[in-house]
Amino acid sequence: MLGAICKNDVFWHPIVTIRCFGWNVFWRTLVANREMTFLDVVMENRRQSPEERVHVLVSRCKNLELLAERLYLTFAERFAASPQAEDFFRTISTQEHKHAELLEICQAAMEKGQWDEDLLQMLQDGLPAVEQKIRALGEEAMKATMLDEALRYVIQIESAEINKIFNSIIDSCDSAFLRGIKTFRKAGRVHIDYICCVIPQIDASLKRACDALAERYKMNSAVLE
Repeated sequence: MLGAICKNDVFWHPIVTIRCFGWNVFWRTLVANREMTFLDVVMENRRQSPEERVHVLVSRCKNLELLAERLYLTFAERFAASPQAEDFFRTISTQEHKHAELLEICQAAMEKGQWDEDLLQMLQDGLPAVEQKIRALGEEAMKATMLDEALRYVIQIESAEINKIFNSIIDSCDSAFLRGIKTFRKAGRVHIDYICCVIPQIDASLKRACDALAERYKMNSAVLE
């Protein structure tokens, strides 16, 4: 099974999976073929839509992840002359794609779970400014022709609350499935740790900026705990 959530995640968390998505999703996941993702199974067995406001909000957050994915994939192709840089950009592009997939699973989980209205309202109020900033940075970054310039844009985008939004969506959903599977909680930290570890290896002059990004992420995560 492909995707961010694998069969083992579901196999080792049967009770929370069944409570959140039902028996049909649980069994369909265990017998799914290698080309399917957990999200495919969930979407095939969807019975109702979540509240429209929540659905739209999560979709907007997912679109930010997909925007970053497209940008990083563009960088991977643009700077393919450097194998290390190409591998870095392709890796973070894949991570952003998985973040979008995890948000879609959150969207489905909200159909049967509860969510923190106050946290969602705070997110909704702050989202437009983040969307505007990410889109503006994305348009500028597409013009980058130098590797160090592209790496700086990565740091700026990741510093623009995109990961805070991702964590806020996950924290707002009171789902045993989301709480039980570590992939949801680890995704943001793994992403930032990788970026802050690899960028200085490519360009040592950016270590201080990466340290600041790591600290910013740590502070944002602490607020949500």
